[in-house]
Amino acid sequence: MAPAPAPRKTMVPLVPALVMLGLVAGAHGDSKPAFIKVPEDQTGLSGGVASFVCQATGEPKPRITWMKKGKKVSSQRFEVIEFDDGAGSVLRIQPLRVQRDEAIYECTATNSLGEINTSAKLSVLEEEQLPPGFPSIDMGPQLKVVEKARTATMLCAAGGNPDPEISWFKDFLPVDPATSNGRIKQLRSGGSPIRGALQIESSEESDQGKYECVATNSAGTRYSAPANLYVRGKDAGSAQPCLHGAELALLAMLSGSLSGDSGGCHGSRFSFSRLFLQQQEQPQQLPLGTLLMAAATFPSFSAGPLGHSHSWEYLYLL
Repeated sequence: MAPAPAPRKTMVPLVPALVMLGLVAGAHGDSKPAFIKVPEDQTGLSGGVASFVCQATGEPKPRITWMKKGKKVSSQRFEVIEFDDGAGSVLRIQPLRVQRDEAIYECTATNSLGEINTSAKLSVLEEEQLPPGFPSIDMGPQLKVVEKARTATMLCAAGGNPDPEISWFKDFLPVDPATSNGRIKQLRSGGSPIRGALQIESSEESDQGKYECVATNSAGTRYSAPANLYVRGKDAGSAQPCLHGAELALLAMLSGSLSGDSGGCHGSRFSFSRLFLQQQEQPQQLPLGTLLMAAATFPSFSAGPLGHSHSWEYLYLL
């Protein structure tokens, strides 16, 4: 009997096989990282703030890391805040130090298909070294309490030569009005302090946070002091005990006449911020309804469809 023929081996050409693998990979949507936001060179003020923003796309989503002089950033003054599931990152440096912080900072985006890099330079100047035209913050945002679903406006006025561009950060992350479906706008027309103000319509609890305005021109970058925005519902719900050192915000309304030489105010908002009791070793609970206060008054400015108006915001430091 003749032996059975050996099974035939099927040879797959190499190039078509690679093409097929590529098609399979493409079907799953995998892609190398690509930058959509890159850090920009900055000149900051000693004792101030600098923030570098970096974001990339890719599949799987890339991760962002920061390097300084070939080493991963590490300092108590350096903070990395992630967003977009780690595909975006802010490197925040505060307070800035001359020479110590001056360097090239590198952003690296990495996923399983590859790695890309970009970098930006940070320069830091002392106050007496600032060039003419370096941005100034003439009016920064102030603590504000707004009722849910109402409009909140965070003001910012800045000077410099050339006129600085104003941007906003919330909780150390950049505010992007384009992602808010038109609910958040940056006002860019009119005179100070309206130009550059951040207007938040139909406010939500997610809008609550710490806001900073940033003035930038070719001479450098300056940050405002941060200010908290609190969003409160019409029904505050059940009361909770307050602990020593806890932060508290209340919303109240006044009725009365407003004149140029009187202290009266109509429709003004009263903000109660930060509760302090006598120093004790253990946190102390306040009985409901207990309120200790010392008053300070700050002017604020607002604008509406009928024109501009002045009001007074009372901040009670408790």
